[in-house]
Amino acid sequence: MKTPQDNYAEQMVLSTVLRQPEAMEKVAEKLSHNDFYSAEHRKIAKGMSELFAQSKTIDIVTLSESLERTKTQVAIAYLDELIKLAASSSSIDNHIQRVLDCAIRRRLIAVASSIEKAARDSTGNIETLLDESEVQLSRLKHQETTDRLQDTHQILKQTIARIEEVSSIPNSDGVVGLRTGYKDFDTVTSGLRGRL
Repeated sequence: MKTPQDNYAEQMVLSTVLRQPEAMEKVAEKLSHNDFYSAEHRKIAKGMSELFAQSKTIDIVTLSESLERTKTQVAIAYLDELIKLAASSSSIDNHIQRVLDCAIRRRLIAVASSIEKAARDSTGNIETLLDESEVQLSRLKHQETTDRLQDTHQILKQTIARIEEVSSIPNSDGVVGLRTGYKDFDTVTSGLRGRL
């Protein structure tokens, strides 16, 4: 029996982000790096997620540097191969959903195997076994939401750290971006700038 996976969809998601980094926002909303089956794809997705959380540009150079800094072994030639794929942001939603569906199926198989093992090995109360099985299935159903909340928590921590860093810049008057010459506007917006 084959493990649910869609290598092509995983490649398309990663390729789209490399070619159009703004697509990472959609990816981060629905997938975590653990949703990728391929170990190499998981490493790449994790690197992309970390760059996204730090509001850094996601491209082949920054990604390969980030992976190298964390001592993550991913061949640059493979990143180059991914970027050459004909990925398009118009089909990213379909590819994300295919990757997510496969990840959920793998988790379901793991839970089902655990339930089967408990049913075969159990000499205990059948009601307890049924309750434990129900809890495991319920956790699976709610795990996706919990994973996204943890990712959001991490992003919020990094954003707060960045805000504190920016606010501690001496003599900035709170304006860290490009001044427009309109004092009130600069005060409200902290100046014009890219992503924090």
